[in-house]
Amino acid sequence: MFKGWTSREKTLMVLSTVLLIAVSSLLFSQWWQEREQGAPEGLTFQTHVDQVQHVHRNLKGEAVTEGDFAPSEPQQEDEPVVIDIKGAVQVPGVYTLTERQRVIDAIHEAGGLAENASTLPLNLAQPLTDGMVIYVPTKEEVDRGEGMPSFSSTGTVLDGGSSGKISINRATAEELQQLPGIGPSRAEAIVRYREENGPFTSVEDIMKVSGIGPKIFENMKDEIEL
Repeated sequence: MFKGWTSREKTLMVLSTVLLIAVSSLLFSQWWQEREQGAPEGLTFQTHVDQVQHVHRNLKGEAVTEGDFAPSEPQQEDEPVVIDIKGAVQVPGVYTLTERQRVIDAIHEAGGLAENASTLPLNLAQPLTDGMVIYVPTKEEVDRGEGMPSFSSTGTVLDGGSSGKISINRATAEELQQLPGIGPSRAEAIVRYREENGPFTSVEDIMKVSGIGPKIFENMKDEIEL
């Protein structure tokens, strides 16, 4: 086997073999100890095997990068999102999908479009977001321009459509000032309350906002909705 080798080459070969065996034994001992105690997440026996192979490569004079010794990253799962799809679909309702899916996937999940549905106001390629509301109007609604909510760029409903009421959960401070008894300071107080406490769960909850009592609520109750 060593025929034709110089003494120096034989010595280097022996030293390399001894070093490789020593490193392998150390890594195996470390793996066994971690296996008994519970190895950290992302560090597996395969990681140790890879490290031994990299040491061998280094002894052979091959390049070894810093990334060669990094444990593999665990693959992240897609985050679930809950959306509410309404209007001209086969099965309207609340569905759980993933953040990588899009409006068209939500429509398919709801059984597909109804015969008289129109997707003209929708961005079917828009990614889904948690809490998103998708309203699919009918062709008649689109033709009349009635009975159809306004949409943001995500397809989320911004107002109540033809009801003419102001949403206390979605209206801006400027829109809230259209309500009787609501000036700039009270409108800002409503917006601030939503930001700090979340959306209102009933129209009566607006009386929890500082400066809005039963009298003001009585004057606006027929003009507001969630």
